[in-house]
Amino acid sequence: MNKDARPRENMGTYGAPNNPLFQDGDQLYDGVIVRLVPEISNFVTSTWTTLLTDWIMELTRDEIIKALMALPSETQPASGVRVNGILYESSTATQKGQWQSDNSDRVLFGASTANRVASAVATDHTASLVNVDTTADKCTGANLSLLKRVAMGANPRIRPYRTKDGYEYFVAFAGLNTFRDLKIDLATVNKDARPRENMGTYGAPNNPLFQDGDQLYDGVIVRLVPEISGFVTSTWTNLLTAGAASARVEPVFLCGQQAAVIAYGQMAKPTFRKEDDYGFIQGSGIEAAYGVGKMFAKVPKAGTALKQWGVATGFFASASD
Repeated sequence: MNKDARPRENMGTYGAPNNPLFQDGDQLYDGVIVRLVPEISNFVTSTWTTLLTDWIMELTRDEIIKALMALPSETQPASGVRVNGILYESSTATQKGQWQSDNSDRVLFGASTANRVASAVATDHTASLVNVDTTADKCTGANLSLLKRVAMGANPRIRPYRTKDGYEYFVAFAGLNTFRDLKIDLATVNKDARPRENMGTYGAPNNPLFQDGDQLYDGVIVRLVPEISGFVTSTWTNLLTAGAASARVEPVFLCGQQAAVIAYGQMAKPTFRKEDDYGFIQGSGIEAAYGVGKMFAKVPKAGTALKQWGVATGFFASASD
């Protein structure tokens, strides 16, 4: 049934990630089978190796995003689920409100800490999102700095990464729309604070005005992750109209040390088909066993509040193009 009724390649919802032939517990694999034509065999082999590597890298990236958005939980995930915690899209309003209450010192809604509502757990998260508007609550340089201050003032403190030279940085992951808004807001900063010609290290090749890439502002490295916006569109759909006047809201994850963890039971490794029809059929696959989760701790230890350890989550208004 699973073999004949479901696609065996990574072809959407019912493809390899959700096919029981390839999914058992926390282990996963995907594979490709090709009948060889000698003249193109080397090309095909190198191509499928690249595609399988890309597949597992993209799957891992998506599950890290889901883990950063998930609500901490001491309950072990169901068999076959690699992301620990209560998935945001599956959580109830009360669970979202309890997470917000437990992490009130490391959650920000727009441009002000006053936007966070703390009245009734069952409605707090929804009420806080409604305070995010499209005028003041976009992802701007000032609001990014506020999110950084929230992280630095959290208790326990969210520790930044420290370089060998003693500089400290946080790393923020933003979707397409929040990253766009930040770039627009920082355009003047990048224009006036950096040389615009090809004058050495900080010239045009490394100026965000001319070269797409990470934004660096106030000790925060901001990395574009387009899939975050995709999750809002297709998975975290309550955020599509959650803001003021039904504005779209997107999360930004500002991470310090120990933000998330991947635990491997088996590192990704290639696999090969044994039955090769005298060398005319080659099959290659990839398999791994791992789990991914956002780090959290009970604070205080004798209490029940589960605090995400190394992440400050910001929610900003951010319309699609």
